[in-house]
Amino acid sequence: AHAHASRGYDRLRLSFISSTTPAPGDYVAPFAYRWTDLSVSSSIVSVDEARSLGVDVILPPVGEGTVALWLADPCIASAFVVCLYGSVFETRRRIPELVNAAARGVDSWAVFGDNFYDLTGELTRDFFARLTPETQSRIFMTVP
Repeated sequence: AHAHASRGYDRLRLSFISSTTPAPGDYVAPFAYRWTDLSVSSSIVSVDEARSLGVDVILPPVGEGTVALWLADPCIASAFVVCLYGSVFETRRRIPELVNAAARGVDSWAVFGDNFYDLTGELTRDFFARLTPETQSRIFMTVP
């Protein structure tokens, strides 16, 4: 997500979730309650610093309007909760396809709510593995 205004326009929060040695960051810790086989590292960095770490970030021009795609409580599988229409509408395949198609015309995208109702991280790994590099270069927001 874009950093607070006082930090400057070219700064953003960069977070990595990893099952191996976490990337350096101002905050580095294993998850405590779920996804305990994973760690998170997070820092406020400049766009140039993010790019030096191999993260291609696209910011909209200063002062321009933005376009965003927001998803709330997406249900992609019945692994942990009943997902009545997941198989009918093939949401595990189609939601990443939707996000990839929309990425061409949005500045950011978000998942709000229960983040796939994923207790182990398996659904989240699968979802993000289906995203294109173009989609992954857009600012992503989430509120778990």
